[in-house]
Amino acid sequence: MIKKLIIVLACVGSAMSSAHAETWRMSVELIDQWSHFHCPTTVTNRFWHYTLEGDRLSASGPDGLAWATTVDSGGNFKASFKGTWHGDPFEAEVSGNAKTRWAIQHVAKEGCWFRLTAVTP
Repeated sequence: MIKKLIIVLACVGSAMSSAHAETWRMSVELIDQWSHFHCPTTVTNRFWHYTLEGDRLSASGPDGLAWATTVDSGGNFKASFKGTWHGDPFEAEVSGNAKTRWAIQHVAKEGCWFRLTAVTP
């Protein structure tokens, strides 16, 4: 009987935590004042989809890119990820604030900076 109660409570707790997940979509915009001249200036129709569950933030982006990290009590986060752009590998870092829903992405090798801004679906 106690085992069944523990299982039920674990399932309810799991369902409650997923019910409180927040999701939003972020558009990508080049910060041309910070970026090298060869960075792509047109990044329309390229979005990141963010999910915040407790202190765990995950994101999935264009071309199957994905990353996950923890968020501090103020909402701040930082994550690194790898991907490819037109067949060329790259490494990038993204940092921002999940509470205020803003982020900046930096592709160091290329010297490209991008602003990510929350948009309505």
